[in-house]
Amino acid sequence: MADDFIESATAVIDRLRDLDKRRVVFGSEHHAYRFNPPLSPRQVETFEAAHGVTLPTPYRRFVTELGNGGAGPFYGVPPLKLELPELLRPFPYTEATSLPDDDKAAWDDPVPGAIVIAEYGCGIYFLLVVRGELAGQVWVDVRYETGISPVTDDLTTPSTFDVWWLGVMREQLDRFERVLAFMDAKTDHEEIHRQLEPRVLQLEVDTTMLSIMDRDPKAEPRVYANKPWGQACGLVEDHYGPWLRRRSKR
Repeated sequence: MADDFIESATAVIDRLRDLDKRRVVFGSEHHAYRFNPPLSPRQVETFEAAHGVTLPTPYRRFVTELGNGGAGPFYGVPPLKLELPELLRPFPYTEATSLPDDDKAAWDDPVPGAIVIAEYGCGIYFLLVVRGELAGQVWVDVRYETGISPVTDDLTTPSTFDVWWLGVMREQLDRFERVLAFMDAKTDHEEIHRQLEPRVLQLEVDTTMLSIMDRDPKAEPRVYANKPWGQACGLVEDHYGPWLRRRSKR
């Protein structure tokens, strides 16, 4: 990548931490845009020697320079456990695979040769392959439903850890930056919806605006808007005008 991964990741998280004041991005309440203390290079070397693997460079830098888990996609990057016996076996897949019904007993077992790098919820996990010819690739584990498959950044190229991490987090940040630009331009609330939907869900528009304004998206509005997300829309109507007036006085 042209940009340094660690510098880019730090900048993205610092900006999201500043804009998403109410932690409305999915999973951000869990990680709060913070990183755990990092592992030492010696700890990682010991881990690699014990398991006979070499961690992909972007992930290795993440756990030694940013933190051993913390801020990241969905519920965040979990800490690297220093004992993972499943890594002693090779990653068993070479292409997207659905498990037959008679394999249901194994659906919850750890995937050999891979590290869990994020939990989406509902039994969905993202994995980083660390053993075998596909080492360095990110895969998504939905074995209970559709199977397990590689994550691609352009429909064909398998994503590496840095590409995946930055892609997801920059998408979240982009929504905040676009909404903030409309708000700073004093764009009407309804017009912000028209400009951003359907790519951005109506609820996401409103909760993003509320988080930028540092207003509780779960509070009670004076009037519920006559819309599917009436509570959030009503709260935006309550606070947007005063926020613009305070903004213009700076």
